[in-house]
Amino acid sequence: EGGGWAPRLQSATLGDDGRGLRPGRRDGVGETCAHRGRPKDMTFFFVYLACSTAMSWLAPHDQTPERFKTCVAVGSAAHGAGADVDLVVALSFTESRFSMGAVSSAGAYGPLQVKPVFHCPGKRLKGCDLITAGLQALAKYRKKYGRWFEVL
Repeated sequence: EGGGWAPRLQSATLGDDGRGLRPGRRDGVGETCAHRGRPKDMTFFFVYLACSTAMSWLAPHDQTPERFKTCVAVGSAAHGAGADVDLVVALSFTESRFSMGAVSSAGAYGPLQVKPVFHCPGKRLKGCDLITAGLQALAKYRKKYGRWFEVL
């Protein structure tokens, strides 16, 4: 069975044509996401793939289940918000190495390094969803500046 930091992807099977996952079932699982055009049941697969790739960038002793869970949480939230999953996962890797407890010397917190005074309700860390706040900050700055290279 082998251990490892990544949970096994049990629901992914190749389709009959060998090109991808099996199509969704009639219970609504096969619906597509409006902003991506991907089947909803494949969302986890794409997040899992992005996180598995990003985790390989870490040193072996940093490849922990907690970091993988943080990456999946960030990627899933990014997908739900309509953001580019790969970009947000890469940003989280760069900013915190997927650490929920990351704190910078400048007072930024969490996997996306949010400054509560600017991006959290009540300008307080307590009760702030740091992933959501980070995604909202990215969307705000993307709207303000227009191009990713100016935002990042």
